[in-house]
Amino acid sequence: IYYGYERRFKQRLQDLLAELREHNIDSGITDSDIQPQHGQTADSIRILAEKLLLLAAKMELTQPPCA
Repeated sequence: IYYGYERRFKQRLQDLLAELREHNIDSGITDSDIQPQHGQTADSIRILAEKLLLLAAKMELTQPPCA
């Protein structure tokens, strides 16, 4: 799990969070969530995905309806 995360997703996640910060959106994800001291586990990666899913749902709810 750890090496697949490092190779495939870590940089993409950092880029996404940087873009969210540029728009003053707090994801609730910290640097220690992205790079835990003892490495990523399946559970910690699942928690990151859940946080992103909840953030997406909150953002969708706050968007004004399309005309």
